[in-house]
Amino acid sequence: MSEKKKGRPLSIEETVELFGAEPPEDIGDVQMDPISLGVLATKMGRKLNKGKGADMSELKESHRERHALLHKHLDELVADFITHTDGLPSKSTVFELIEWSYQQTLNPTKKAQT
Repeated sequence: MSEKKKGRPLSIEETVELFGAEPPEDIGDVQMDPISLGVLATKMGRKLNKGKGADMSELKESHRERHALLHKHLDELVADFITHTDGLPSKSTVFELIEWSYQQTLNPTKKAQT
């Protein structure tokens, strides 16, 4: 079994670059009780919807549809990872998958030679 090297945690800037995410936004203090978390979810749903006036059921359906699409793309990404690297998911880490995927955006490689 190959030895995994441990590194330092990624900075916010490195995480944003690796995942292609937007920088985090300050949402203020968050209380960890169910009511406050519900309010936070509503607030964030409205923010993500950018004032389009959708109610929560529309947001939930939109989220479900988006999640289904992301799941489909994740299946495709994992299949590509296996095909290109001969790496099995059970023998690889999520970080290795993400790192490989990001490198493919910079310099795509052909399928691994068997």
